[in-house]
Amino acid sequence: MRLSPIFCILLLAVVTSCLDEIELEIPKGLDENIDIRGELIMGDPAEITVYLENVFNFETSSLLAVRARFVELIDAEGNRMEIPSIRDGVYYYQFSNTTDPIKIAFDQQYKIRVALFNGQTFESEFERMPRPVGKGQMSVKRTMKSRLDDNGSLRNFDFASFFINAPLQTVETGEFARLHWVPQRTFRLTDSAFIAGFVPTTCYITNSIDITNTYLFDATVAKSDFVNDFPLSELLLNFEFAEGYYYTIFQRSLSEGSFNYWKQVQQTFAADGNIFSPPVGRITSNIRDVDDPEKEAFGYFSALSQDTVRLYVPPSTFNIPSTCPRQPVMGMPCPFLLCCDCASEAGSQTTRPDFWEE
Repeated sequence: MRLSPIFCILLLAVVTSCLDEIELEIPKGLDENIDIRGELIMGDPAEITVYLENVFNFETSSLLAVRARFVELIDAEGNRMEIPSIRDGVYYYQFSNTTDPIKIAFDQQYKIRVALFNGQTFESEFERMPRPVGKGQMSVKRTMKSRLDDNGSLRNFDFASFFINAPLQTVETGEFARLHWVPQRTFRLTDSAFIAGFVPTTCYITNSIDITNTYLFDATVAKSDFVNDFPLSELLLNFEFAEGYYYTIFQRSLSEGSFNYWKQVQQTFAADGNIFSPPVGRITSNIRDVDDPEKEAFGYFSALSQDTVRLYVPPSTFNIPSTCPRQPVMGMPCPFLLCCDCASEAGSQTTRPDFWEE
């Protein structure tokens, strides 16, 4: 699996700080390959995102994004359209059913083609757009779990544990689904500080969460038409729940190949994180080098349908006190930046999101 840039930098720091030099053998072809990850999402509207990154090879230059000569989407009838770049390494497009040469529809097949400036061309296998199941419904409850505190002592902490009930068969065909639930959170925070003349601002902060956990359910194996109380995120109860909190799930219906890809990602995250542990197996890819099909390729292109499921958690659910204002510490008027400028946080906005209802 592609290594994250943050982990890569930490790993480089560990390697270069050793007293004795360690020779790390780079697998053949790893120093000249890229990771291609694409998602064609049937939503409202449909959209496609393709990410291009170098596969990490223990050189800092490999952390740079990749630019392509072009990135194309191709359907089973041979229609093509180029996907524009929104920044280096990221290609994105939102579809219009009235003007685009390719129509995004259920049960139709699609693939991507990526041409690089070095002459290499990569192409995915065709992926069928699966039909969705109905939206699930979520719930949350307080749970207690033992964790190590900042001093290394084991003690109990309160968590918000989320669950989902979801149908597992498509309405039109009765086909059993393969589901992938991807979490996101939005919380409200009003900044406040012990500063003369300070004017409070209310912010709504949205970010992906729980990214090392992969929530999957294969109804083709379970042969069930419904799943009850499937466990999702377990989140430490903290200030984020003090003024209102939305837990959002993107409920994705996957093809068999895409589900197997995410199953392998799940198994990789579940493995022991020790860098000296035996390496996990290679993750399946449906990407191929057009001119050298036997050459190893990295990444996956998925076609998936997506519904959005949200649960509002009002402040009264857990009665968590606000974190702001914070007392100044050693001349610092704002020891917690959010309390002085909540708009500076990544994913923050000062207008209420359209979905926010209480």
